[in-house]
Amino acid sequence: MSTGAGWWGTIGKAVVEVTNHDIPKDEIIRISPSRYKKEGNKIVWKFKNLEPTIKDDIEIQYSPLVRKQEIKGLAWFVDGEPQSDGQFIRLNPQEIVTIEVRKDDPKYPSGVIYGFTKTYVFDSFRKSLQSRFPSVYRRLQQEDCKTFGERFEVQVDGRKGDVWKQLSDLKESQLSSVELQKGSEGRELIRIKLKK
Repeated sequence: MSTGAGWWGTIGKAVVEVTNHDIPKDEIIRISPSRYKKEGNKIVWKFKNLEPTIKDDIEIQYSPLVRKQEIKGLAWFVDGEPQSDGQFIRLNPQEIVTIEVRKDDPKYPSGVIYGFTKTYVFDSFRKSLQSRFPSVYRRLQQEDCKTFGERFEVQVDGRKGDVWKQLSDLKESQLSSVELQKGSEGRELIRIKLKK
């Protein structure tokens, strides 16, 4: 849909229909944009006066290779909490920061999968600031996870990178200093220095 943004003016009316012939409902893990309706085996989007952006692009994610019998015996954890088989797969991929697969834990001989979400990473980072960097902690208490990645940049020991990846790699014991400064493009910069 976003390729239509180059047209002059808005798209007066558009209907997009996707017909699902053979994908079981429990294998569909994400449909976007969320303003769709299901009509039988069809997924339907109706747009009016649309000036499309990337947020209007149609996306259906499914997991055809994952079946209950294939994942049986694996241990699944999301944000440190155990999950039932397959529940992990239904996480919104946009919310996942890291996934780690381990086969070396004797408690889980079939393997274990750990996933961490943006909400968990954000809350853990804020909590790590509470006692030692209270002014930064108070500022971040005003933010929510959904807008944090858009409104802030993170710099660790002079290196900028993906906000979520950088925060997920931090441990409270590593923090030497944390400061807020003016960043680029109207964002705030969280400047972090690690202990040597």
